[in-house]
Amino acid sequence: MEIQPPSSPREGRSRRKNPRNQKNFRYQPLTQRPSERVNFNNNISSTRAATFYHQIREFLDNELSYAHSDSDRIFAYKRAFDTLLQEFQACRPILAKIKQNYDQLSTSLIQKKRSARVNSSSKTINDDTFAEMVNNMRRSRDRDFQKREIETEKLLEEMTQLRIEKSDLTKEIQAIVDRQNEIKVVEETQSDIIFEENTKIHNYLDEIKTKDAKSNELQRKIAKLEEKYSQTQSSSQELTDRDNDLLMKLTAVKKIENELETDINNILNEQETLDSKITELEKEIWVLQKENNAICQKHEGIKQRKSHSDRIMRELLSKYYENPNLPIIKIIQKIAEDYYY
Repeated sequence: MEIQPPSSPREGRSRRKNPRNQKNFRYQPLTQRPSERVNFNNNISSTRAATFYHQIREFLDNELSYAHSDSDRIFAYKRAFDTLLQEFQACRPILAKIKQNYDQLSTSLIQKKRSARVNSSSKTINDDTFAEMVNNMRRSRDRDFQKREIETEKLLEEMTQLRIEKSDLTKEIQAIVDRQNEIKVVEETQSDIIFEENTKIHNYLDEIKTKDAKSNELQRKIAKLEEKYSQTQSSSQELTDRDNDLLMKLTAVKKIENELETDINNILNEQETLDSKITELEKEIWVLQKENNAICQKHEGIKQRKSHSDRIMRELLSKYYENPNLPIIKIIQKIAEDYYY
């Protein structure tokens, strides 16, 4: 959304006409304004106009120099923007007060004008001098309004710039929020994956505990068997005989294993031979299928030609029956042409 500059506080206000150009202008005595109040107001306006911008810039420079993150910078710009809004709102009462002073002065001049009409016999005042005084007052008032208008336009430009910066910061904040949402989604996904992995780990731990229990049980059984073996252990001669018997059995087993390996190698060789023969047979079958397809196609062509010839023969015979004077040789020639061509 595009940021629009705020409206001017003097927008739509009509300018007053020069009293010297009015038809019904009459003498009005001058009301002296307190010089202290005028000087005080001028000093305030000039001081605020000269220092406010520098105060804002110094505030932003100081705050941004201590900022270490985007949130700190956003907070600093927000505080500056709030201060600018407060200052802008403070300008409106000043303009209203100027208008009120002008209205009061006009009312006072009208009252003096009326009193001058009543006491005109005792007072003689030059109309041109009074008109010049009034014009000087109006010019002074116009200068004050122009000064306030320039200050207001400066504040409006600064406020517009701050609003633009606020819009940019809002976009950055939105991008940060979107990034945070993406991070939350990733964290949720990671939490689901972590939960699944933790579940798998618990299952593995349960399996390990079960296997440890089985291993302990086997160790107890082995200990019992060792005790029984130690109890039933015979003499060294018996052990030697048993070893010899086992060696003989092992030799016989190895012999049988070698024979089996030889048989397996023979079977593998025969299988390779059969595979090669099967490959050759598959090639021959493919060739025969190809020839069979060609023969089928030829047979189909012969059938089509035969049906075509039968149809032509029927047509010619029907013509012959219709016209018996037609020579038979022409019918045979026609059949031969259709058959071969």
